[in-house]
Amino acid sequence: MKKLGLLLSAIIAAAISSAAQTPADTTAVMEAITQPIHPNGYMGEASIEVLATGAYHSADIGITTTHGVMFKDRYFFGGGAGYLRDFNANQYLIPIYIDGRIFFKSAGNKRIYPHVGLRLGGALVSEGSSGFYGALSGGVRVPIGRHLGLSINIGPHLITKYERPSYGKEFHANGYKIGFFGRVSMDF
Repeated sequence: MKKLGLLLSAIIAAAISSAAQTPADTTAVMEAITQPIHPNGYMGEASIEVLATGAYHSADIGITTTHGVMFKDRYFFGGGAGYLRDFNANQYLIPIYIDGRIFFKSAGNKRIYPHVGLRLGGALVSEGSSGFYGALSGGVRVPIGRHLGLSINIGPHLITKYERPSYGKEFHANGYKIGFFGRVSMDF
């Protein structure tokens, strides 16, 4: 009985001493939500990528760069190009693409911003053929400064190539690479 009385008095003391959120606390939460992920305007990115294919015993390693505009504190739209090298097949490809991303913010998470993105474009392959390049990504951005950030992305990718089996025949699509990629980026 003595323990129950002590417990009840501790609960009552905690209830009396606790207070509702003050306007200052609410303001701090709202400032965290409205703080921009990256300032609106120009945003560039330099990336190191590794593309791992599902069915083939090879991987592409390379660099890409993307430049565009950040607007409304959460949307990015731009374009870019890169150089990816397949060391096993002694081939390279140059993707040229448009890139769109949506960033997500929350009051409780001020230092890590999840995002989803989509790259669509074409790819020039070392044999002289070209094809489709597409990558769907999910990742996180960690701000390092007002204009700098580190992003880590993963997701599936698809690269096709169009080729002509012999002269005078129609071009047709051959599946080139289907698999997953990992990307580490520094944005500025």
